[in-house]
Amino acid sequence: VQWYWRKRGGMRVCLVPLLVALGACAIWEDNTQTQLQPKINSTGPLEFKGKVGLFVVTMGTREEHVQKFEKVMDRKIHRVSGVDAKTLHQGHLYKDKEVIMHYCTPTKTIALAMAHRNAIQAFLDSDYSHAVIFEDDVMISHKWKRPYFISSDSVLEVIAQQSDELGVDWLNLGRCVDKCLADRTVTTFIDHDVYNFEFVDSTNPMCAHSYMMNKASAKKIMKHTWPMWNVWDVMPIMMHVADRGQGNKNFKLLSITPRLFEQDRWKLKDGIHHDDNLECGPWKQSFRYSYESEKMVFDREMKFANVSELMFKHYSKKCPKAYYEEPKPKLKKKKKD
Repeated sequence: VQWYWRKRGGMRVCLVPLLVALGACAIWEDNTQTQLQPKINSTGPLEFKGKVGLFVVTMGTREEHVQKFEKVMDRKIHRVSGVDAKTLHQGHLYKDKEVIMHYCTPTKTIALAMAHRNAIQAFLDSDYSHAVIFEDDVMISHKWKRPYFISSDSVLEVIAQQSDELGVDWLNLGRCVDKCLADRTVTTFIDHDVYNFEFVDSTNPMCAHSYMMNKASAKKIMKHTWPMWNVWDVMPIMMHVADRGQGNKNFKLLSITPRLFEQDRWKLKDGIHHDDNLECGPWKQSFRYSYESEKMVFDREMKFANVSELMFKHYSKKCPKAYYEEPKPKLKKKKKD
């Protein structure tokens, strides 16, 4: 029999399956069953000695949106130019084994991965100890009624400090379509009425519009994501799943919930997606995504031989002939007399 706990007001209610007994719910006061309480950390004095830098991948067309976000964050955000997909030729990338994906991916997907890697390299070349990488459609999650707390001088530093203590390589600050029913709470932060969030280990924390890392993790991510073997936000998920058997000593991915950031998929008309982009996906969708990631790890026999070597089967994917042909120059239409 599995037992589930849900907090209601000042009480805790125990829910059991109806097959056990109808109406078999009991109520305990808060001063009992303390062993079921998640670990709660008080932020206390900040001992963080590093410095968190903010970087955004942008094509420039959303500069106005980035400026508004920078104003809300009240912190300098370093721009990193995106990669124009039109300048890439996927056939050459496959032929040169720069891309070793299991399907013929469009150049937009490759360009996005390249841009994120450029942002991480910019961080490695900087004096910051930690970085948050954003995409240019990022915005503070609407769930936070007082968003100013995220832009304060200490919150990101508190998160960075705790992330280091937990040995996190990729901390997703804006996960989407995750299978939240499978969340495992690692630690909870509460600071009176200012904020209340958790670090969770989950199965499918997709989306890469906001994530944090330190210098050591950045080097590891750069090493293990090129040649490109999957889409950018799926690679860290698969590395985390592949290393679970070793206690995630080589690569660990955690997420913050409620998420701090989300994407503006409605006001910005030039995006690929126009949906609600929920933090927790519908059950069927999130279960399917989670299953597919785990299946790919199993099929490719992914594992870490050590911290510097990620091993998996490579697929020789044959793409349509058009992938390997040189793009033909567009002919200018002749003006009619």
